[in-house]
Amino acid sequence: MSNVWYYAKDGKTEGPLPVDAVAERISRDQAASHLVWTQGMQEWIDARAAPEFKSHYTGTPPPLPRASPFTLSTSKVKRPSPPTPKQEKEKQKTVVVYRERARGGFATGLLGILFALLSIFTIGIIFLPFAFFFSAIGFLFFIFAPNALGGVMVLMAIVLTIVGYASSPTAWLATLALIGLAASSSSSDEREPQPPQAPISAPANTQAAYTPTPPTPSQVTLPRVGPSFSCSGPGVSKQPLAQSICRLDDVSRAELNYVIAYQALRQTLDASNQKALRAEADKFVQRLTDDCNLSTTGQLPDAVPTSLNGCLVALFNTQRTELLGRLTGDALDEAILTPEQLMQIQRTLKARGLLPSDAVVDGVIGPATRKAISDWQRANGQRESGFASAIMASTP
Repeated sequence: MSNVWYYAKDGKTEGPLPVDAVAERISRDQAASHLVWTQGMQEWIDARAAPEFKSHYTGTPPPLPRASPFTLSTSKVKRPSPPTPKQEKEKQKTVVVYRERARGGFATGLLGILFALLSIFTIGIIFLPFAFFFSAIGFLFFIFAPNALGGVMVLMAIVLTIVGYASSPTAWLATLALIGLAASSSSSDEREPQPPQAPISAPANTQAAYTPTPPTPSQVTLPRVGPSFSCSGPGVSKQPLAQSICRLDDVSRAELNYVIAYQALRQTLDASNQKALRAEADKFVQRLTDDCNLSTTGQLPDAVPTSLNGCLVALFNTQRTELLGRLTGDALDEAILTPEQLMQIQRTLKARGLLPSDAVVDGVIGPATRKAISDWQRANGQRESGFASAIMASTP
């Protein structure tokens, strides 16, 4: 006999069903009348007459009620027609398709591909974590429920995620920053506690050598860089703002960082928008003068107020952050480079003859440096964007 059965009770049919499923239905109500049919039978029979189900009757059932539509009598009972081979084949095909779609890896792999493509063609540092996450989850799903389509999607997600990471310098910088942070935290955890520092003052009538305490990281000053203009220019002596930038190291660095972001944004605009950006910069200069209480002309006093340094640095950093928010892609990668990195790029371009030997190494990306960057990218088989990158800064 076949392992596929059709079951009928109270005029309702079910099937195809395995033997165990039919037996379970019989066990629920042994007193009822259960009819079964399988391939090879001429008509429906009582389940008690089928050898496959005899063992599931624990006792003798009561006689069937006369009103039952399935009373075994000499009258002809209308029985449901068995399914055709075509209908049975369609049911089996539907079950196979459902099982195939239920296997893991396809949906998460597709999401991994989507975020990996976004990381390649937009800002990689934003979408790469999602690409890594869904690629990893898709791989786990594929391990527990392997299938061909899911495996292809997960593999494509992993490959595109690697390509997105390789093409995003900001992702490299973020990785290095995380590694450095983890290394510093682990070293601080392993550092042994230091004994308390001895008093600085020496006992009376004695001479004691005093070794100054090294400065904390917040007290360490960065090497002076900037500004973006020459402090020996003729107009500097008549402009207190320019004199402040040239005299104060922190302000000089902040001004150069602002100009780097300004030049990167300017490169992405057309002529009319460049003019609007210039007008915006003029208003910002006036704001620096007003908010930090500087006069528009004259000589900066020798005793500079201590609040002037903090005021100018804060305004330059705020304006730079606002400009960075308008940038994406290669322009953003250039704008977040440090002045030291851009100066190293200019030195490399000079060493390769792409910049004149008398060109000023100041970290400002002007037209000459911009053209030299494009020439370097073309000569090294890279995509010619005209924007500096961390890869150029690390290339000797």
